[in-house]
Amino acid sequence: MDASHSNINQKSLHRRDQVFRLSSMGYSQSKIASVLHISQSLISLDISLLREKGREALSDYLENELPLKYQSSVSKVCYSFETSSREVCCLKELWVIEIYWLYKFLANNT
Repeated sequence: MDASHSNINQKSLHRRDQVFRLSSMGYSQSKIASVLHISQSLISLDISLLREKGREALSDYLENELPLKYQSSVSKVCYSFETSSREVCCLKELWVIEIYWLYKFLANNT
């Protein structure tokens, strides 16, 4: 990759970071465009790309990391001598609720 291409990528990443920050602060797309002195269509594209990356990261987390965290936390609670079966059931129910809402979020945002 040549230096000019690398510089363009760095500028795009920096701009998307700024778009994300301002969007997270509640700025509208038109306000972000005004603040950054770029077109609203570019802001819209950046936000779409950021959403897609977020969906991919959340999906990866649900598929690859969450099951292990679930198993690990349940195992720790189950093998604790001071843990009642009621506490284990409560923990499992909390995990079911969390997983349900994460999948529901993904389904509504894809």
